[in-house]
Amino acid sequence: KFGHVSVPVVSFISQSWILCSSVTSATGMIAVEVSNNNLEYTASSVQFMVAENAYVLNTIPSSGPSDGQSIVTVLGDNFLNSSQIKCKFGSSISTAHWITASILTCRTKYCKSGLVP
Repeated sequence: KFGHVSVPVVSFISQSWILCSSVTSATGMIAVEVSNNNLEYTASSVQFMVAENAYVLNTIPSSGPSDGQSIVTVLGDNFLNSSQIKCKFGSSISTAHWITASILTCRTKYCKSGLVP
């Protein structure tokens, strides 16, 4: 269960790994517990972060050289201050540096010339 909400197991992967969906409208840290009988739950209080979807509004600059190494400022909202946050330019992924919940910076890598989704 996520917080106080019980959720069904989607798939049993192994004896120590299950797949389930989180269903909560709350954001923040939520305790995750499991049960074999839907009555007695673990009490480990493992935490799961529920966050609003991040979105991008603009990039500055909006273009750069194909050889990469440009610093791009990404403007948007709901960016988490996390060591796992990344930027993706086409198929190239780079580490993002969190500035605020609405500003990130990223260094581009080599990319084929042209429009990058």
